[in-house]
Amino acid sequence: MPPVSAGNMLGGLHGGFLASYAEHALGIFVVPFDLPIQTVTISLGFEYPAGGRVDQMLEGEAELIRETKRMQFVRLTLSQNGEAILIGSGVVRKVPRT
Repeated sequence: MPPVSAGNMLGGLHGGFLASYAEHALGIFVVPFDLPIQTVTISLGFEYPAGGRVDQMLEGEAELIRETKRMQFVRLTLSQNGEAILIGSGVVRKVPRT
């Protein structure tokens, strides 16, 4: 569930909250695993095909499109009640953990 603080003045989900959530999701193919790497966002682009609501569960789906030695290309969808509220794609660079 999105926090109440993620709302905007109109009662919907703030686009900035969704953007930061989407950027965090880019690293999903590295973060949950005990790997000696982390990711840095190179690019992220998205659209908001519908408005989101603070009082509804937010679901996300990430698809690894391509992976090279240094990069991951990811497609993202955030939705509520089966309706996409953010669609996008991004590129992350894999870097060694320090």
